[in-house]
Amino acid sequence: MKHTELPWSYRPYKYDDWGVIKSKCGRFIINVRDLHVTEEDKDQHRKDKTDPYEKIGTEIVHAVNNHYKLVEAVNELCAALSERGIAGKHMELISKAKALASATGGGDE
Repeated sequence: MKHTELPWSYRPYKYDDWGVIKSKCGRFIINVRDLHVTEEDKDQHRKDKTDPYEKIGTEIVHAVNNHYKLVEAVNELCAALSERGIAGKHMELISKAKALASATGGGDE
């Protein structure tokens, strides 16, 4: 199953609310929140013109946007190790990496 078109972006438009993540074409994906941010915290962020959810929002966007690149790199590394005969020594680690890549939607199986 594929998700929305990449890249995602955090608050790509001037008037997007705090926590808004959108797809490449500007469609709403999710609104990130942190339940530890109090109303007093929000008031201070408004006063400072800062975003209390920016850090977590941008981390989520970065992780999603780089997911398939990471899975591809893991698969390439596993193939290179196998080709060079190194796989035998590290087969358990290679198997774990391939299983993780498959479980996260990026495997070649």
